[in-house]
Amino acid sequence: TLSKNDAWYCSKCKNFQQATKKLDLYRCPEILIVHLKRFVQRSSTYREKINEYVDFPIKGLNLSQWTLASSGEDDAIYDLFAVSNHMGGIHGGHYTAYARNHVTNRWYLFDDSRTQEVNINAVKSAAAYVLYYQRRH
Repeated sequence: TLSKNDAWYCSKCKNFQQATKKLDLYRCPEILIVHLKRFVQRSSTYREKINEYVDFPIKGLNLSQWTLASSGEDDAIYDLFAVSNHMGGIHGGHYTAYARNHVTNRWYLFDDSRTQEVNINAVKSAAAYVLYYQRRH
């Protein structure tokens, strides 16, 4: 349910209303991109960065319970292959990325001109901004 800060604008009554969002998947895409809401509008002139840690699966994200026309549960299983990160605030910051090499299954940090191999647990942080998943075959 959307809070008062995220109210939906109703074009019929011309007012902002609290509402419940619903999303149905008819079939699962090959690539699933999840954009985490990291900024909130506090007033007409004030926005703020949300720095809360969001726990997300690295392997085995199962969307079968939200898929209407899936031919089976296996069609709705995803594994993470990349994460975009944002560090900093609303008026400035720095972006980095983690990505998994599909041949070696090793994870790497990409930070401007620097690249280094990292432990798989490093990809989960409060800086995560966009998650990239591939459907398991």
